[in-house]
Amino acid sequence: METIFQRYEQKYILSPNAFQQLMHALRGRLQEDRYGRYVVRNVYYDTDDFAMIRRSLSKPGYKEKLRMRQYEGSPYVFIELKKKVGKTVYKRRMLTHAPIRQIKREIEWFLNTTHALPKVAISYDRQAFVSTDDPNLRITFDARVRFQCDALDFLPHDTERLLFEQEKIIMEIKTKNAIPLWLGQILSALKIFPCSCSKYGMIYSRYLAKEGVCSPVSLIPTR
Repeated sequence: METIFQRYEQKYILSPNAFQQLMHALRGRLQEDRYGRYVVRNVYYDTDDFAMIRRSLSKPGYKEKLRMRQYEGSPYVFIELKKKVGKTVYKRRMLTHAPIRQIKREIEWFLNTTHALPKVAISYDRQAFVSTDDPNLRITFDARVRFQCDALDFLPHDTERLLFEQEKIIMEIKTKNAIPLWLGQILSALKIFPCSCSKYGMIYSRYLAKEGVCSPVSLIPTR
């Protein structure tokens, strides 16, 4: 199981129509990865005053975030420390029940220096694909992005709210190198352009910053 990642990531927001057009254009170039379709559930850490996401939204050259993640159907919970320099992402990930010493030290240092606590649960329905030509090129489509602050236990809850009032799909291209020319040409032809669209960032800007609804919850991420 891969525990350290380094890759280039780019995000896009698609309408249902743009999604259908893109999938038609990508026919034969993609195949579902071994997981296919599933729900991703996350718990994001932050400070009492949301200092981490506010700094992230200011678009610094370097930023960090910490989250816990569970994939639908899996009994395991991962904790991930994600660092971003420009458009390059460095991610450390470990299972909470089987911590890796070096990654555990990095996470403990992060928690001790930021005093971050679990703040927001964010879930979405994911379709994941891999290029038929390049196993390092992955494209994911996340629909029904939803969040809540009342229960941070990786379960669906009635208090979940949708991020978008109208249906939108967040596409993310993940590759170890630059986006290939053929894919860039397809996106350009369909007038699909990249954006800075962090799910947590949009949830904070559209809801949490105005409502101040999330109180920190004590949750121990590692043994």
